[in-house]
Amino acid sequence: MTFDRFRHRRRTMRLDDRDYAYGPYFVTVVSRQRECLFGEPSEGTVVPNAYGLIASEEWLRMRELRAYVHLDAFVVMPNHVHGILAIEKRNHDSAQVGARRVSPQHENEEAYVHPHGAESGSLGAVIGAFKSAVSRRVNAVRGTAGWTVWQRNYHERILRNQSELNRCRQYIRDNPLNWVRDPENPLLCDDRTRGRGSNG
Repeated sequence: MTFDRFRHRRRTMRLDDRDYAYGPYFVTVVSRQRECLFGEPSEGTVVPNAYGLIASEEWLRMRELRAYVHLDAFVVMPNHVHGILAIEKRNHDSAQVGARRVSPQHENEEAYVHPHGAESGSLGAVIGAFKSAVSRRVNAVRGTAGWTVWQRNYHERILRNQSELNRCRQYIRDNPLNWVRDPENPLLCDDRTRGRGSNG
């Protein structure tokens, strides 16, 4: 399921008119062991199941629950979620003063982020809350209390200019079409493993 910013009538971020504490960031959250939990690819799209709809709903709820979170394009894939978001500075919030920034220090650097113990209002806290909400609802539907839905951490990359932002938007739009080549596709991972084995 791909986020349509026009259908959802949500204002998207522009890099030149906000004072961001974190982002815009391109974020990827992956299911535990790359399990295809959220839906099935079909003719260049992803058909979400009940768990995929939960993931989509909780992504959108981030903005409803936190006015300082700005959402852009996102897609729920069979075993991961890609999304673009930014967190606006909240000057009235003393917790933001001296907050630990979990972000890449160099252009095009990708960080592997540990959300546990993240500062309130930080990117790590927001993504951690999203993951927890999805896990709680999925486990309620499955009747599997405490079952692990996600990999422990998440990937993030800061988008430093409009060109990078536009490229990531396009990548998200094209992701369902490119599932057969997606590095998170477990079948592709299996093929690579078999290839390494056959070559000795």
